Order: sequence, then structure tokens, then C-alpha cells
Amino acid sequence: MPAPKGTLCDVTDAHAPRDPKPPKRAAARAWGGTRRAAFADLGVGLVLLTALWAVGAGIAALTPWLPLPGSVWGMILLFLALERGWIPEVRVRRAAALLVRWLGLLFVPVGVGIAAYGPLVREQWLAIVLAVGLGTVLTLGVAAGAAALLARASDSDTGGER
Repeated sequence: MPAPKGTLCDVTDAHAPRDPKPPKRAAARAWGGTRRAAFADLGVGLVLLTALWAVGAGIAALTPWLPLPGSVWGMILLFLALERGWIPEVRVRRAAALLVRWLGLLFVPVGVGIAAYGPLVREQWLAIVLAVGLGTVLTLGVAAGAAALLARASDSDTGGER
């Protein structure tokens, strides 16, 4: 008995003549149908992310008493813009995926800086280890406390049912 049409076992069209036009690439098809649209999406996303970073840097310059760098302000602005619907997620998705894909390369300057200041790092290793260790423990503690508070608030909103 032959396999139903359209299933993985259906091989009836395996020897059918090929379409003279090659199929579009899957990535381009998923992002608007053409490569030009994909590059346009990428460009718009990079412009939006760069603009939010620049505004964040401006906020950091105007608020020197707050210990937040411009990139963190930019992330806060991006979160607010996405949460409120001012910027659709699809507008920054491609650019964000590209940046995450190349994230390892973006850490190269940090590694070079550590190598360049090797003697200072060797001299101050205990302070660095303590700062990183205590900072990590403090961050985990604050995150756990916030999660516990949110869980309690969620339980009180739902009457204890999940």
C-alpha cells in the first residue's frame, strides 16, 4: 500500500522534473521573502538598538550620581519599548540574534585588556576574586529574593492556585 501523499514516506515525486527557478533560501523566506528585506530588517534593528544605546549613554551622562552605564540604560529603554509595544519585537529580533551569535567575539577586548594588565591582575588577584565571588553571590541572592516575592505575589493574586 503506498504512503499517503505529503508524508515523509511519500517518494512519488522524487523523480519529478525540477523547477527551473531555484528555491529561495529558507532564511530569506522567513524574513520577508527576499535577501533585501532581510538586510532591511537587520539594518532597522541595528539602528533601533544603536539609538537606544545612544539615548542610554546620554541618560548616563546626565545622571552621574546613578551608577548605571549607558548600555544598561539602553537595555532598560529597550525593555520598556518592547513591553509597552512602542517597538515591535520583530523589528529588533534579527539584529539581536546577530549580536548574540557574535557575543564571544565581543569579549575579545576584555581578554586583551586582562592580558595587557597581567602584572596588575597578578598583584590584585585576591581583591578581584573576592569582588567577583561576592558580587555573584549577592546577585544570586537578590534574584532569588525577587523571585520569591514575585511567586508570593502571584500566589496571592491567584488564591494559591497555579
